[in-house]
Amino acid sequence: MLASHPAVLLGLDLLGVFAFALSGGLVAVRKGLDVFGVQVLACVTALGGGVARDVVLDVRPVGLSDWRLVLTAVLAGFVAFGYAHGVQRFAKVVLTMDALGLATFMTAGTLKALELGAPALEAVLVGLMTAVGGGMMRDVLAGVVPEVLRTQLYAIPALAGGAMLAAAHTAGVHSVAVTLGCAAFVFGVRMAALRWRWQAPHPPRPSRSPS
Repeated sequence: MLASHPAVLLGLDLLGVFAFALSGGLVAVRKGLDVFGVQVLACVTALGGGVARDVVLDVRPVGLSDWRLVLTAVLAGFVAFGYAHGVQRFAKVVLTMDALGLATFMTAGTLKALELGAPALEAVLVGLMTAVGGGMMRDVLAGVVPEVLRTQLYAIPALAGGAMLAAAHTAGVHSVAVTLGCAAFVFGVRMAALRWRWQAPHPPRPSRSPS
């Protein structure tokens, strides 16, 4: 798939970079950071997961070498900075962009690992690292609990979408439609979880002993 459809992988990377950079930039604006801080948070969010992925796969990190990805992240950071006066109205935009980045990066990361010969399980885990790595860095730098550890479903739909893509690859089904379908699945489930507050199971709370 990577060799047959390089434009698809590049498109997923660019879309994911823009979406994550915009979410990171908007978080920075809400935290009151200056233009440099906004750009740092935007670029870390957009490129951090991809760099971690490439380091694990022992290839040259495209997030540091491909000017198109870096430029996209910087431009998205300036877009976020431009909405400084009305950013409080864009809380849903942050969540939507984060969900879009989750879906595209999960798919692109899994796809790249599969094409480099990684077994299915490793490819899915690499995809998850790609999808949540930048967001975790963003949230840690912003001083908030990482989105992946919060209540609504986050990592679970990403893992499911990556598993679907890996299963299709193992079955010899290599098509753009399957790739985009897996990304759409992750995005759809994540947005539904936000809309209807779906949550992963929690351990029961300890009962209070009678005084």
